[in-house]
Order: sequence, then structure tokens, then C-alpha cells
Amino acid sequence: MVEVLAKIAALIPTYDNDKQNYLDMTIESLRRQEGVDLEIIVASSCVYPPKVPEGVKLLNYPRENSAGLNVNLASKTTDAEFIILGNDDLIFAKQSVWWMWQMSKDNDIILNSLSNCDLGLMFHATFAVKNEHGDVLQLGKNMRMDQIKGFEESLMNLDARYPAPLAFEASYLCTYATMIRKDTWDKLGGYDVDGLEVYGIDTDLCWRAKELNVKSYTTCNSFVFHFGGVTTYATPNEVRLEQMRKFGVKWPQAHATLG
Repeated sequence: MVEVLAKIAALIPTYDNDKQNYLDMTIESLRRQEGVDLEIIVASSCVYPPKVPEGVKLLNYPRENSAGLNVNLASKTTDAEFIILGNDDLIFAKQSVWWMWQMSKDNDIILNSLSNCDLGLMFHATFAVKNEHGDVLQLGKNMRMDQIKGFEESLMNLDARYPAPLAFEASYLCTYATMIRKDTWDKLGGYDVDGLEVYGIDTDLCWRAKELNVKSYTTCNSFVFHFGGVTTYATPNEVRLEQMRKFGVKWPQAHATLG
């Protein structure tokens, strides 16, 4: 009997035309995913519309929109059963999306891929990758395009999964490569961009989900290479501090939980 594949939508916000090459890499790695019915949606607030391949949905939003708002808006354009909350500076290893779906299809959870760079939150992948010439790349945090030159195919074709499903519960996630059921996302109302705008929206999402008994996990069966902050739009420090203050008002227990 052939397994019926669930429809999955990857929502990729982008803001910086100068980082088109990072977006290209993200899209290419998603287009290579096997065993899933995957829709790719780019939600842009770039000055000029970014270039996307045929078959990729491009949504152009106002420049002043936050990435979280654009993801919320983009999620309303798909009838997918699952969505991936993504970034525009990723390389998805082969079958990463399939593995996330396998672990999510019978469970109402929020699931993150293992990565080399999750902004210091939970788990880090520090293994080495070989390319076709036998050269070795040691994974690290906040790497850039020039540092992985010659290893692009190796990272896209990487099969780093564990032999059995393996996941670790997390109190919160950095949602750069995260799968959630669309109906759960809708029930939560997406990101709280009215109260929080940018900083803390992913932690807030996980904590609100936990109140509905939807827990957060990181899985070692799915690997996503994350450049880490390379395409993040620079936010003035005073704005960042104000947004962190708003998060603290909404979640007064945050200091004890986050440290």
C-alpha cells in the first residue's frame, strides 16, 4: 500500500536583496527534498522582489513588515496540513523534511531540526563533513558562504539521521527550521506580532502551545545547516531592548526559565 503524503508548506521570510545567494541555497535544498509533497513560499519584504525558481510561490509584503508578520500572512495562503517555519539562510539535508513529518504525523508537537547553529538555545551539531575530494569541513556556529565553499553539495546530500527516531524535549525553540501542524498553528493564532514583533516570538509560540499540551522537541533525525543571522535585518539596540521588555511583561517567569 502506497503511503499518502501530507502536504507541507515551507514558509521562508526574507528581507535583504544583498543576500540572494543564501536564499537561493535555502530554496535549492528544499526543492531536493524527497518523499514529501512540499510547497515553498517565500514571504519577502525586500526592497526589490527576490528571484525565485518556477514553482516557488513569491509573496511581496511592505518593507515595514516584520518577518513574523510575513510568516503569519503567508500561512494564510496555503492549505497544507503541516508548515515549516523557516529562515532564508539554511541548507536542508536530504530527507530532513521527510523525517520531521514522520515524527510529527502522529503527534501534535512542535519539532525542530538539529543544527550547527540554533543561537545558543539547545542542541548543536559539531560533526565534520567530507566533500567529494576528501576535504573536511568542521561545522561551527555562524558560518558564512565562503567558509563552506566546495561543501554545498555535501551538506545538501548529508544523511545524518539516527538509525531510530530520536528527539529531545525542549522548553522553547528558535524556529528557523521548525514543523508544526497547520491546525495547531491556526489555533495559536501564529506568532504574536502585535505584542512582541520580533524578539521572543518563537519562545512565546512554544510556551503558548505548551498551555494546549503541545510540547516542543528537537530531533537528531533531521539536520539543517544554519548559517546563523547572516540575513537578519539589523535592529537598533533600543528597539531590541524594548521588545525584550515586552516579552518580560507578557512572561514574567521568563527570567527564571531563560536565565
